[in-house]
Amino acid sequence: MVYTSGVTTEADMTPETYCNHQDSNDCVVRALANAAGMTYADAFKLCEAAGRKRGRGMKRNIWLPLFEQHIKMKKSEYLSSYGSVKSLSKKMTERGGVYVVQIRRHLAVFNNGQWLDWLDDGRMHRVIAVWKVA
Repeated sequence: MVYTSGVTTEADMTPETYCNHQDSNDCVVRALANAAGMTYADAFKLCEAAGRKRGRGMKRNIWLPLFEQHIKMKKSEYLSSYGSVKSLSKKMTERGGVYVVQIRRHLAVFNNGQWLDWLDDGRMHRVIAVWKVA
């Protein structure tokens, strides 16, 4: 299931549907929903309980423990060392699976060769960290 615009659906998230958001600065909420396979509303409530304010993002020291409570994931030092989203996308596609990817001021999910986000594999965003979802 992929969160698009307030409902859980089988459709892929595209740059067009990503704009149909419930709140601003909600990339952590979307990433939690997509990586954990939960609804946007459930992810929103969990983030809110962890201290997220409406319209505001979350710092890594807050969202990472929340993700670790709800998703079995392991940081990949190897994939985290990739310099850009462009080169990382190719490697994650080869490996398959679901990944949570942190770039500067953003969090996204890559699921079996597709970004569930506004990102695309042609962009040169700098990779900060990558976690493989088990």
